[in-house]
Amino acid sequence: MSWFEIEGKKVFYANYQDLEPEQMIERLHEIIQIYRKEDEKFYSLIDFTNTFLSEAYISEMMNGEIGILRKQKIIKTAVIGLNFAKVAILDVYRILNSDNKFKLFDTKEEALEWLSSEIKLHA
Repeated sequence: MSWFEIEGKKVFYANYQDLEPEQMIERLHEIIQIYRKEDEKFYSLIDFTNTFLSEAYISEMMNGEIGILRKQKIIKTAVIGLNFAKVAILDVYRILNSDNKFKLFDTKEEALEWLSSEIKLHA
């Protein structure tokens, strides 16, 4: 996990890449703590490459604090590393949390290019 800037705007990189299901829940809790501390809204990049979305993780995403924090803090999110099953889960999350700030990408480069264009568009 890390922060970086695009066009002078903060972007949070939530890296779940290669994590085991238990580690993903731990990472989610770390992200919640980071989001809580941020005073201003920001963009995000989420990487789910080589992961498995466990029932426990999905439950935490659907019912936990992260949905509320995303609505308060996130401007737009680029997501990479999703296969068909994970996309279906994300669609359910979107509906249940009324969160339409996601856009899915095949590569990190495409995601970063889109974030850059979104930032320029809203500057």
